[in-house]
Amino acid sequence: MDALDAGEILSHLNHLGYRNITIVQLKEFQKDLKKLIRYDAKQCAENDGSEDGNAAPETVFDRLHTETTASYLAKHSRPKHTEPAAVPVDKENLTPTHKTAPCKNNQIANKMWIRPKSSQSIRRSDPVALYHSYKKEWNKYKQKLPGENDHSELRWKIRNKLLGEQ
Repeated sequence: MDALDAGEILSHLNHLGYRNITIVQLKEFQKDLKKLIRYDAKQCAENDGSEDGNAAPETVFDRLHTETTASYLAKHSRPKHTEPAAVPVDKENLTPTHKTAPCKNNQIANKMWIRPKSSQSIRRSDPVALYHSYKKEWNKYKQKLPGENDHSELRWKIRNKLLGEQ
């Protein structure tokens, strides 16, 4: 299982068209790949009737990329974007032409295979929002707690009565 080198996995993913993969995403992918290899080796061992359970990484890789796997079908069913061949032009006779940029929507769609973390955790850890929500809840329940009511007005009435200022 240690034969899975992160650099090798990253280069293979780049070769498959996955770019700008973060270290965290790569580690998660590597962990999932190890699980998949273990599962595949277990399935092959059960199908072949062999008891060794350790398949060579080359055969596991070949099995994972056969024509029947979902990853193979997804890769070969996606539309291919080819750019037209460049026509050699003299620099002196160069006329400005409008070149179309590659479609950004397709690039974004290719990068969206890893889901971002939910925004709930960000909202929960915002200290200002937490302060205001706690303050609002405290004010709501403050009147119901014994000993927390404001008695200043009652104290002034008692003081005035004792001083005889009525």
